[in-house]
Amino acid sequence: MNLVNFKQNVYRFLAKNSFTNKLHHDRYWGKLLKYLRKYENETQKFIWEDLYRFALGRPEVFKHFLNGKIINSDFDQYVKAKYEDLIQFISQIENHEDYNILELGSGWGKNLIYLSETFKKNKFIAAELSISGRKITDFFSTKFNLQISSIQFNYKSHKRFIRKWSKNNSGPVIIITSFSIEQVPLLNKKFFLDLLNCHNKIIAYHIEPIAFQVQERDFPFKDFYTEHYNRNFYSILKELEDESLIKIIKIYVPAFGHSDNTTSKETIVIQWEKL
Repeated sequence: MNLVNFKQNVYRFLAKNSFTNKLHHDRYWGKLLKYLRKYENETQKFIWEDLYRFALGRPEVFKHFLNGKIINSDFDQYVKAKYEDLIQFISQIENHEDYNILELGSGWGKNLIYLSETFKKNKFIAAELSISGRKITDFFSTKFNLQISSIQFNYKSHKRFIRKWSKNNSGPVIIITSFSIEQVPLLNKKFFLDLLNCHNKIIAYHIEPIAFQVQERDFPFKDFYTEHYNRNFYSILKELEDESLIKIIKIYVPAFGHSDNTTSKETIVIQWEKL
């Protein structure tokens, strides 16, 4: 076995057990966690923006897709385009103020922190694998009195999360994922079945690079990434729909994309609700 094959086999083993995701994100968000020490009396908006810029490498121009065209934006335009569709989705849900908003794979909490500025009456749950990611979320929640609680979460060993979350959960749920499911090559259908048992009113919004699954095309990423990019999310949703457990509301290509790479080109939005 040559060195390249050995490294690939090690990577596949670690990825299979979520070790790569945890190590990568704890290292990555750990840099942001150390960066937090510089803040004293800055506002929530300032810290959020500064962390976001730092995580992206502080580019001067934000190159991305918008309505099918590649454009160059400043930071404010980039952020507005990124969240516009999700905010509209939540706003159109009847009595949306009564819902808990749960993000699976919440990273350092940037999405929920941003959404909490618009949806001030909602409670948010940040479900995240990495310790450093949850610590950053807790920093914002404590410092600025946000209605965001963090909880340990792993797609591949979800029972503890389900028990803890369902025990403390009250009210209907909006589930969101943003490039989180993409990192689980093969999901377990049991996770979704257990999730559906947590409440009788669940609505979900996923933005994930799985267009190839919906369109029944070959895996578009390099073979090396078969243990990184998801390959069965859509088939699970279809099974759940065939069993009359959920209804897929809408599938569409979002107006916004992060860049012009394969991941962006494969990104779609899937919305569903529990029946």
